[in-house]
Amino acid sequence: MKKPPLNFWVIFVSPFLLPSCYTAPPAYQLDPISENNIWLSGKEFSQISGDDINVAAAFARSDGRHLIFDIEIANHSAKPILLDPEQFHYLPRMSLNGPASKNRIHALDPERELRKIENQLSNENAAYATVTAIDFAVTVLDLVALIAAPKHALSYENRLAQEINRSENERRHYLRISDLSARQNEWEISALRKTTLYPGEQIQGRVYFPITKNAQYLELVVPFGTGSIQLFFKQSTY
Repeated sequence: MKKPPLNFWVIFVSPFLLPSCYTAPPAYQLDPISENNIWLSGKEFSQISGDDINVAAAFARSDGRHLIFDIEIANHSAKPILLDPEQFHYLPRMSLNGPASKNRIHALDPERELRKIENQLSNENAAYATVTAIDFAVTVLDLVALIAAPKHALSYENRLAQEINRSENERRHYLRISDLSARQNEWEISALRKTTLYPGEQIQGRVYFPITKNAQYLELVVPFGTGSIQLFFKQSTY
């Protein structure tokens, strides 16, 4: 009996092995629990008012590490209020009517995240500048050797490998810079940042929270001044 070629077994077995090698992270969905919900651009907002403050919040998406909410706040009071997203938090719940966890899950601080990205950009540019300087020095030395002592110059294969390595370093550098710049742009433009909200003004933006995997419900707390507003969401995965 003729044996099948090796590549047959690779093609046949691979589909059965691959699922065991990688498990996709769960996708999260958070649905608001309130009687005063509105829909906007495909998202369901929970809307609550209190003490002349109106808060509307909807789950936007998850990036695998964070739960991202779109939050809009309007100040209908007669005095300014300070909004600090770093103080926004949620309390994980296993049931809607049961006790909430005492562990507050605070939102990420946009200013801290921006500083981290600035530092990463600086480090990336410095590292690439160092690699570029070393490559330039090697090229100059090779050119000198090619003129003064051709026998000691790099071979064609070594020059080709050096050029491929240089191109790969450049590609990785620009991909890294592009990724960091995109994240920086998101935090600068999309995120809700620390703001003094004056009477008659409103503000909207995205707030990022760490994920609590086993929570069934979230009690989202939006503090302002000496008060706060609570909004409830049911968490599910699929």
